[in-house]
Amino acid sequence: MAEKAVQAVKTGELKIIPDHHTKTWYQWLENNRDWCISRQLWWGHRIPAYYVSFNDPAKKPKNVTEYELWVSGRSKEEAEQKAISKFNVTQADISLRQDEDVLDTWFSSGLFPFSVFGWPDKVTEYELWVFLHPIVRDAHGRKMSKSLGNVIDPLDVVKGISLAGLQGRLLQDSNLEAAERQRAADGQKRDYPQGIPECGTDALRFALAAYMSQGERTGRVL
Repeated sequence: MAEKAVQAVKTGELKIIPDHHTKTWYQWLENNRDWCISRQLWWGHRIPAYYVSFNDPAKKPKNVTEYELWVSGRSKEEAEQKAISKFNVTQADISLRQDEDVLDTWFSSGLFPFSVFGWPDKVTEYELWVFLHPIVRDAHGRKMSKSLGNVIDPLDVVKGISLAGLQGRLLQDSNLEAAERQRAADGQKRDYPQGIPECGTDALRFALAAYMSQGERTGRVL
């Protein structure tokens, strides 16, 4: 799919506007790598995989691996029928539990082509244009990301927050590993040694004005 997307631009079948984004298009699609599809978030599309438990341990097949106890399906009912057929049991013999993880947000973005081609309902607005929006970066040019711990809450800019308050957020709200959390804390101490002073709502207005300049990247505007 990535190769076809690259060729579509090279042959002129697909046109990227403005054209200087073509380089970014090639960089992403010509250097794609394996990607972890699961996320531990409270929102998103749940992974359609179900773990099979046997209500009677005696009914569980011998030598079956943990991996083999997973089945997938468009619904729990479909997955249940697959499990019944796979393990040659009855509905009363098993219980299914859906994976609690959700698919990466990129998967949600991947649903967009279905809308373009008319599923579930065809609309004319999607027939021609695809909007590519800029990304927000920090003072060092890195994309603001929860996994990097460099996201700043706009309310902290409006109301102000101490360095201790910023670092407390890392402990309370972050799912980062210890080493990543420490790296993020060091970055906060370097960038905001006195915390963030109260800037009021004018800071937000300034940020929105900078965003509306239609640049490719919006950097830190403090």
